[in-house]
Amino acid sequence: MARSVEPSLEHFKYIDGYMRGCALGLVPADGALRMELAGFVRACLPRVLDTWVRVIGAAFAIQESQWPEVHEWMHDAALRWIRERYTVDENPGMGQRTVYYYYMVLAKAFAAVGESTLVDRKGQPHVWREELARKLISLQDKEGFWVNPVKDEWQDNRVLVTSFVLSAIEAILR
Repeated sequence: MARSVEPSLEHFKYIDGYMRGCALGLVPADGALRMELAGFVRACLPRVLDTWVRVIGAAFAIQESQWPEVHEWMHDAALRWIRERYTVDENPGMGQRTVYYYYMVLAKAFAAVGESTLVDRKGQPHVWREELARKLISLQDKEGFWVNPVKDEWQDNRVLVTSFVLSAIEAILR
């Protein structure tokens, strides 16, 4: 089956119905919850996409022969989202709020995708492991821990934030 560049209108109707059914359509596109949901999807993408396509495909009567194409669409959409928002300077759309959690999710997602270089929306290549490692090193306290001056979601807790950074470093080294 030839792969179309963009999903069909019917596919968007299926997605719209799904989002309405689980109230995702009510979540503001630029809000913190939407960003957190997107981060979660990126981090889990490789493990859950096949299952998601099977469940959603069956629930919305998408023919099984189209599931590989839907899988590709979802994978491509996730990578487009990452390319549009890639930065190690902030949590996109949130500044420094929950930035260390973002670093952890970013590293795990990139490691899971398996790409060592990411080309952003401007066409600039980024060796994400190197960029993120340099950023994390620059943010480390002289006593060895990491902490965020923005206190939202316990980001001022050096044990929690350092654990996020260690998880990011583990993914960087994979």
